[in-house]
Amino acid sequence: MSSANLKQRIIVLQQRGRDLLDQLLQIQPLLRGSFTQVYTRCGKLNCWCAQSSKGHPHVRLTWSENGQLTTRKVPAQAAERIRELTGNYRKFRSLRRKVLGLQGRLQKLLDTYEQSLIVQAQRPLRSLGFTSKMSPRTYQRRQKSHRPKKRRA
Repeated sequence: MSSANLKQRIIVLQQRGRDLLDQLLQIQPLLRGSFTQVYTRCGKLNCWCAQSSKGHPHVRLTWSENGQLTTRKVPAQAAERIRELTGNYRKFRSLRRKVLGLQGRLQKLLDTYEQSLIVQAQRPLRSLGFTSKMSPRTYQRRQKSHRPKKRRA
């Protein structure tokens, strides 16, 4: 793949990452956890839920804190707000995964681009006898000390 093509792909990927990051930063209030509707039976023999297949509907919020699962019933008047906040959290996490995935792809593209630039620079040098397979020379310099060495007794 040519370096011009790689450069264009890097620019497109960077722009896509910027767009995703802008979307991610627009999401403000978050609430971690899952918002679900459950059905429970109250246990009263004369209640309609005793014969029903589902029971009384309730909405609840479940989240994990310090490795411990916590569930709380959500009051009906707060249900829409909690649904919105947990939806924001799911959107945030989804966009975050996409941004991080793009960063990984961008890193691989940059590595490939770097290699293509190195190969381009090495082509003219081959005629001069430079190859990437040559072992580098190592130069060892002695450090000259101006102080005399101390002898141990």
